Amino acid sequence: MEKQYLSLEEQFKKTLNNTEIAQIEDYELREIRQNHWNYRHKIFLDEHRISDQELCRLTDIDYETERKELQEYCKCKGISLDIAWNS
Repeated sequence: MEKQYLSLEEQFKKTLNNTEIAQIEDYELREIRQNHWNYRHKIFLDEHRISDQELCRLTDIDYETERKELQEYCKCKGISLDIAWNS
Protein backbone atom coordinates (compact mmCIF):
# COMPACT_ATOMS: atom_id res chain seq x y z
CA MET A 1 0.00 0.00 0.00
CA GLU A 2 1.44 3.35 -1.05
CA LYS A 3 1.72 6.01 1.63
CA GLN A 4 -0.53 9.04 1.18
CA TYR A 5 1.34 12.35 1.36
CA LEU A 6 -0.13 15.80 1.88
CA SER A 7 -0.24 18.24 -1.02
CA LEU A 8 2.25 21.10 -0.99
CA GLU A 9 -0.40 23.56 0.23
CA GLU A 10 -1.64 21.19 2.94
CA GLN A 11 1.90 20.79 4.32
CA PHE A 12 2.06 24.51 5.04
CA LYS A 13 -1.31 24.98 6.78
CA LYS A 14 -0.96 26.81 10.08
CA THR A 15 -2.20 23.90 12.14
CA LEU A 16 -1.49 20.24 11.46
CA ASN A 17 -2.19 17.25 13.68
CA ASN A 18 0.22 14.34 14.22
CA THR A 19 -1.39 12.25 11.50
CA GLU A 20 -1.00 15.05 8.98
CA ILE A 21 2.59 15.72 10.04
CA ALA A 22 3.39 12.03 9.47
CA GLN A 23 2.09 12.46 5.91
CA ILE A 24 4.77 15.03 5.01
CA GLU A 25 7.19 13.35 2.62
CA ASP A 26 10.27 15.55 3.18
CA TYR A 27 12.08 14.63 6.40
CA GLU A 28 13.42 18.14 7.08
CA LEU A 29 9.98 19.73 6.73
CA ARG A 30 8.37 16.99 8.80
CA GLU A 31 10.92 17.63 11.59
CA ILE A 32 10.25 21.38 11.59
CA ARG A 33 6.50 20.84 11.86
CA GLN A 34 6.85 18.05 14.48
CA ASN A 35 9.22 20.05 16.70
CA HIS A 36 6.84 23.00 16.86
CA TRP A 37 3.80 20.75 17.41
CA ASN A 38 5.65 19.05 20.28
CA TYR A 39 6.55 22.38 21.89
CA ARG A 40 2.99 23.73 21.69
CA HIS A 41 1.64 20.43 23.03
CA LYS A 42 4.11 20.57 25.93
CA ILE A 43 3.10 24.08 26.97
CA PHE A 44 -0.57 23.16 26.62
CA LEU A 45 -0.10 20.19 28.96
CA ASP A 46 1.62 22.53 31.43
CA GLU A 47 -1.45 24.77 31.53
CA HIS A 48 -1.89 24.31 35.29
CA ARG A 49 1.38 26.25 35.79
CA ILE A 50 0.94 28.67 32.88
CA SER A 51 -1.78 31.30 32.74
CA ASP A 52 -4.08 31.38 29.71
CA GLN A 53 -2.55 34.70 28.70
CA GLU A 54 0.98 33.26 28.87
CA LEU A 55 -0.11 30.14 26.98
CA CYS A 56 -1.49 32.32 24.18
CA ARG A 57 1.63 34.49 24.17
CA LEU A 58 3.99 31.50 23.96
CA THR A 59 1.85 29.86 21.28
CA ASP A 60 1.78 33.04 19.18
CA ILE A 61 5.55 33.41 19.46
CA ASP A 62 6.07 29.79 18.44
CA TYR A 63 3.74 30.06 15.45
CA GLU A 64 5.70 33.09 14.24
CA THR A 65 9.00 31.28 14.78
CA GLU A 66 7.67 28.27 12.87
CA ARG A 67 6.41 30.47 10.03
CA LYS A 68 9.87 32.05 9.67
CA GLU A 69 11.54 28.62 9.68
CA LEU A 70 9.12 27.45 6.99
CA GLN A 71 9.83 30.53 4.89
CA GLU A 72 13.56 29.82 5.14
CA TYR A 73 12.93 26.16 4.27
CA CYS A 74 10.96 27.22 1.17
CA LYS A 75 13.72 29.64 0.16
CA CYS A 76 16.40 26.93 0.47
CA LYS A 77 14.29 24.37 -1.42
CA GLY A 78 13.25 26.83 -4.15
CA ILE A 79 9.57 26.58 -3.23
CA SER A 80 7.57 29.65 -4.18
CA LEU A 81 4.89 29.78 -1.53
CA ASP A 82 3.70 32.70 0.58
CA ILE A 83 3.21 31.61 4.17
CA ALA A 84 0.94 34.26 5.65
CA TRP A 85 -0.98 32.78 8.54
CA ASN A 86 -3.72 34.78 10.14
CA SER A 87 -4.10 34.47 13.89
